[in-house]
Amino acid sequence: MSVSHRESSTGPFRDRWAVITGASSPVGLAVAAHLIGIHGMRGVLHCRTHRRPVVQLVERLRREGLDVSVQVTQADLADPQTLDRWIARVRRQVDRVGVLFFNAADFYRTPWAQMKWRDFLHMMVLHGWAPIRIVQKLYEKMEPPARIIFMADAGIEQGYPAYAAYTASKAVMVHWTRLLARVLSPWITVHAIAPYWIRREDESSGPVLSRIARGEPASLAALLRAVDLILEGGGAMTGQVLWMDSGRWLG
Repeated sequence: MSVSHRESSTGPFRDRWAVITGASSPVGLAVAAHLIGIHGMRGVLHCRTHRRPVVQLVERLRREGLDVSVQVTQADLADPQTLDRWIARVRRQVDRVGVLFFNAADFYRTPWAQMKWRDFLHMMVLHGWAPIRIVQKLYEKMEPPARIIFMADAGIEQGYPAYAAYTASKAVMVHWTRLLARVLSPWITVHAIAPYWIRREDESSGPVLSRIARGEPASLAALLRAVDLILEGGGAMTGQVLWMDSGRWLG
């Protein structure tokens, strides 16, 4: 699918490819719209089952007069064989990759005392193996300046006992952030964003003191500012985890 480039889009990422996994979620859709519409990037937008929100985003960008190449892809990245086929397809479609944004995720209860190995393996493949496998196969197509961004979770600091497999696997993303920052510097910088949760634009907040006590959710706008900070940070900033939890750890 082709949509149209905003003429005011400038900068080093224009016309480069952004590969976004989990693009059908609110976070994925917001980041895709931002990288394509504001930074003028092309997009490989991945979803697992819900393709319609991504297609609707592309249609909206078209109505806004943008003209870029957008590939909407669908695959279950928690299946290693499907993952490798998806990567091979992406490799054939893109060059000059500027951003890898890892947002594909699953979230369901896995209490530590009842956790099954199948659930643990599923989470580890999706949040741990899939991102590093994609980097293994695509980093040679990344052209500096380039960015790798992991969507982690602030819950890994204290742990969610009821979501043990999820938090353990999300912690792997922070490990990859620091390891890849060492081996890919200075041409590719690597960061993680770790929100407590992301509030949709239609959700309201309570009083300030209660928000701090329970951990005020980040807004999508705040998340996009974090993405811009990473894009504009240059080689001087890499291997960082941007905690977006309103100081929840203080409580």
